[in-house]
Amino acid sequence: MNKRMLAFLLLTTPMTFVSINAEGAAVVKAQPTLVQAAIDFDADAVRALLDEQTKADINRVDDAGNNPLMAAFASGKACDDPQCKDKKALSEIVTLFINKGIDLTTRNSDDKTALEIAQANGYTEASQLIANAAQA
Repeated sequence: MNKRMLAFLLLTTPMTFVSINAEGAAVVKAQPTLVQAAIDFDADAVRALLDEQTKADINRVDDAGNNPLMAAFASGKACDDPQCKDKKALSEIVTLFINKGIDLTTRNSDDKTALEIAQANGYTEASQLIANAAQA
């Protein structure tokens, strides 16, 4: 299997993650794709999909031209509470994608970048992380 086919499968094939909880019981968690993990603000699944063994293609775009980070912002999932777990997870996901080298200049079919989508949907902290990375 070539790398391109593997990347396609990682982005489109349901994945199952198994971990052991504190009591020693197996915890099985299905995670469909990198895109879905980002949309769900599931930092653990994004981290697992971006690890050195899987090397998912973070710059692959969907039919609307959105990479996984853009898809997360475009989902419209909101969290207004500063203590919101999802907001913390989203910041972690943004950092993971930036550290893995996501192309922040990608424009979707609406000619919007991840930063513009994040700003338009009120993701202030995520927007700041992207803006800082773009300036670096």
